Amino acid sequence: MRALFSVTNFRFFLGGVTLVELADGLRSVVIILWVYQVSQGNGLAVAAFTAADLLPRLIFGPLLGAMADRYPRRKLLIGAEAVRMGVAIGQVVAVTFGSLGALWVLVGLSSAADVLSASVRGAMLPQIVTKDLLQQANAVVTTVRQGALMTGPPLGALVFTKLGAVAAFAFDAVFFAASALLATGLHGLPKPEGSSAQPRLLAKAAAGWRYVAGYPPIRLLFLISLLSFIGAGINNTAMVFFISRTLGHDPADIAWLAVANGLVQMLMGGYLAVAAKQNNPHQVLLFGVGLMALGGVVVALAPSLVVLIMGVVITSVGNAPFNIGLNTLLQLRADPSYLGRIQAFTVTLGNGLFLAAAGASGLLVNLAEPRLVLVISALVGLCAWLLALAFNRGGSGDRS
Repeated sequence: MRALFSVTNFRFFLGGVTLVELADGLRSVVIILWVYQVSQGNGLAVAAFTAADLLPRLIFGPLLGAMADRYPRRKLLIGAEAVRMGVAIGQVVAVTFGSLGALWVLVGLSSAADVLSASVRGAMLPQIVTKDLLQQANAVVTTVRQGALMTGPPLGALVFTKLGAVAAFAFDAVFFAASALLATGLHGLPKPEGSSAQPRLLAKAAAGWRYVAGYPPIRLLFLISLLSFIGAGINNTAMVFFISRTLGHDPADIAWLAVANGLVQMLMGGYLAVAAKQNNPHQVLLFGVGLMALGGVVVALAPSLVVLIMGVVITSVGNAPFNIGLNTLLQLRADPSYLGRIQAFTVTLGNGLFLAAAGASGLLVNLAEPRLVLVISALVGLCAWLLALAFNRGGSGDRS
């Protein structure tokens, strides 16, 4: 760990990630609470803001990924976080005047800036640390993100309850301002390779799709990632119905699953951060996908809440290695000049499939036993594990 944290750029990078994830977690809860309050519990109003967050990712994701592979990434990162700071200030004004419409537009703008920021960060990490530290760096980033995911929403709810939405969005603006300031400390990063080629963003985005489709190792990793989004989307809707309708428990018991998931992922991420050099990323990915598939089977067959929690714990043990192994292998195997687009494509298609799977799951639980829907999710996880086996058999070279 000492070697990793001796890299000045990594310390600035990790600090920015921490602040952004805290800000996102805080903002997402505050928006839902405020919209729910102002709309007097209108479900369509809350759903509209979910759409406002997802639509820019689906529409502009490929172009934003192309920007990450064409323009200096440090400047793009500073710009993206500065935009999100400005959006947070705009949200202070919107909630002050009670404008749902203005807040809806601002949420969409923040979502687009988030895609750009995530694409840049995913492509930037291999430029910040050496190959031998890359898996360890991904493990640390994953652990920090999971910690922020657990901390941000309660912090947002607390600030909203005690001080109101204006104060909460002001905190958000401060987090993004500090993240932009930390990004100015990143120095010595090379320009994206091939940045002068294909000056049009649409052409560059299309070239990225062709690269993903035509290079088998990246195509397999991409498909594994998309299957994980589908499984998560199915579970996102079906789990609460399974707990209440099938197992006969209070729907609020789903909170125990979230707590178990967050704590276990942090522990596994921390372990892999310490033991990264003793684990091959291919083995880490296969281990992670295998445990997620096993956990999905246990969840689908669970006869009680205790067994269900055990299944979630098994899935969570695999989730951190899955994310760490996947990100590390993408960064090692892909041409660096395509990394921004690959990150953006994953977010774009992943969010679209998550939304579609969640919607389909909502329809299915009205037509069939929720356990059957979770069995479908388990089968998706097994397919991902088979693809991971195929990827491991394909060799361990870094790049084509």
